Amino acid sequence: MKRLKILLLCHHKLIPSKDPNTNFSAFDEHATEQGVYNELCKMGHEVEVLGPKKIDDISESLENFPADLCFNLMEEFDGDPLMDSHIVSYLEMLKVAYTGNGPKGLLLARDKSTSKKILEFDGIPIPAHFVVSLGEELPEEYSEINFPMFVKSRTEEASLGISQASIVRNKKSLQERVKFIHEKVQSDAIVDEFIDGRELYLGILGNENLSCFPIYEMDFGLLEKPHQKIATEKIKWNEEYRKRNRIDIIPAKLSKKLQDEMNEACKKAYRKLELKSYARFDLRLKSNGDFRIIEANPNPNIAEDDEFAIAAKAMGIQYSELLQSICDLALEEQ
Repeated sequence: MKRLKILLLCHHKLIPSKDPNTNFSAFDEHATEQGVYNELCKMGHEVEVLGPKKIDDISESLENFPADLCFNLMEEFDGDPLMDSHIVSYLEMLKVAYTGNGPKGLLLARDKSTSKKILEFDGIPIPAHFVVSLGEELPEEYSEINFPMFVKSRTEEASLGISQASIVRNKKSLQERVKFIHEKVQSDAIVDEFIDGRELYLGILGNENLSCFPIYEMDFGLLEKPHQKIATEKIKWNEEYRKRNRIDIIPAKLSKKLQDEMNEACKKAYRKLELKSYARFDLRLKSNGDFRIIEANPNPNIAEDDEFAIAAKAMGIQYSELLQSICDLALEEQ
């Protein structure tokens, strides 16, 4: 394995310690950044870290540290999640290799409405949905979807703004939750039909030749009611809440036929959304075997104990091998 010079890009508030032996909790805010940094250093790569506050910080850093590639962990820039596509556009203009998805894939997948329209056009199963733009009232088409519905941000990630109150059962609660997304999250709201069923995750690695990882499932433990079985912000990020309710990520028990159908649907979606390097799809599976792709996650969390890396390990890919594959895919594109 060639020793690489890697510039690790991350949010300026999530810069990891430069001691690769630093211990951290999986629920630490900067767990992914610290874990990736530690592992890349242990693999023998020369790693520098940058948390850019302005775009010129990147070019200035690359002048002082001529990296072979940028390992991109940026999920927003200047507080805007849609600006992450501009970061990689800038890297392309600088002709610098970078990990993860390109500007087109990030733009298409980050916008949950646009991505759903693309997938729907190509016959890929998605939930019925509509958008309520920031500051606007419910569109007439809301009545075309049966309650319950599920309300979330059109652009934000990491379950921001999602709680059990996101499932609404009448017009009044729908209006209230849309107002919450508009005022508290400050984004358009997307409203899906609520899919009562299992929460599944399917990771894909590759540019042209795609590898589907084993499908994993959110085990909601002691939470038994349908409105509790959603990946809320608390379920994802509150360690004590997860332990108290015995919530975990487990291998999904599915028939081979259903796994193959999900793999093919997600690979098709991956290509239609022009994704590359790696991505994760979130799905819901009904009791009758019907499934829906809820959303595509370009550049998903790749912490060692998160769904993507856990699924890779189940396939025999150790964490160091996963990170090296992601680096190799970046250099392959250059």
